[in-house]
Amino acid sequence: MPNLKRAVLSLGLVLTGGLTACGGQPPCRPIHTLSFPVVTPRPAYGEVLPAATGTLAVVGDLQRTSFEGCQLGNEVNDDEQRILLADLARQGPLATLLLGDLVFWGESPEHWAYFDHLIARSQLEPRRIFALPGNHDYMLHDELRELKARFPRLARATHDAFTWGGLRLLLLDANRVALGEPAWQRQLAWLDCELAGVARGCSRGVVLFTHQSPFTQSPWAEDDQNLQRDVLPRFCANPRHTAFISAHAHGYERWQHVDVPGCRGSDTPFIVTAGGGGPRPPRRRRGAAHDAAQEHGFSAWPRPFNYLLLKQVDALLRIEVHALEKGETSVDLAETIDVSLPPAPPSGPACECAL
Repeated sequence: MPNLKRAVLSLGLVLTGGLTACGGQPPCRPIHTLSFPVVTPRPAYGEVLPAATGTLAVVGDLQRTSFEGCQLGNEVNDDEQRILLADLARQGPLATLLLGDLVFWGESPEHWAYFDHLIARSQLEPRRIFALPGNHDYMLHDELRELKARFPRLARATHDAFTWGGLRLLLLDANRVALGEPAWQRQLAWLDCELAGVARGCSRGVVLFTHQSPFTQSPWAEDDQNLQRDVLPRFCANPRHTAFISAHAHGYERWQHVDVPGCRGSDTPFIVTAGGGGPRPPRRRRGAAHDAAQEHGFSAWPRPFNYLLLKQVDALLRIEVHALEKGETSVDLAETIDVSLPPAPPSGPACECAL
């Protein structure tokens, strides 16, 4: 089936002249023609939970541009991807969260072998890398076989949670159609349980992570209605909501004062950190509202490649945005967002709900 799909798409490109659409960028190279060593034995990711102190890194959309996408003229960002991840590794994070779309084709062993090679080359510690699934990771048969083989925590459920210092980190699977309705409702029940624990004081605050974004300017993705309808009201109603971080849109964005009761008028940041190497949209969606980041040096499109560093500093969650422009070799600190944390609650119940 993958070969048939590739053949059909390639035929369409021939008929439309798409084979010559890659002017000015690296040659289109299918992944099976790349020369890279396969990492053996296959790494086991996500074995060491983050400690109470230290830096947490977050990056989204690591998938390599597909051969067909390159033929259509999409960016090929292999060099920038390696530079960005190597710089992230030099920061020495105690854990790294990958917010989905780790590969372009989720059922392809070749794409996953390239992912393993990419991580190995970056010098990031696999045992300290955690993930949630994106829509590309579910391609083609919604089984996540390769993802679950590498991330055993996702074998029991495709959502996850752990405590980092005074914060509860909740990783949701926002792929509602691929999950199926029963699994989506079970995940919402789990989310209610986790948020109730935070509200009772089991942690100082809660940070929510998803692949799809509830708000975006990207012309390639829409505001996710499932998140807006089912997740945001729950999150914003929690008195200790801290930040919502997502990916999927292939560019950096930041939204504040969103029109949801509990978050309207607050300084809670909704951040899109989708710039880990996948092709970026060259312009914002026509008619889309401007995000808050465009007031602080992020007005141009495409937005830079980026990763986040999260740090707990006294009564603050500090979020650093580290950005890399196309063709550059230096990753720079581009923006810092400080989020006030409520007072630490007295020792209360443990934050843990059955997955």
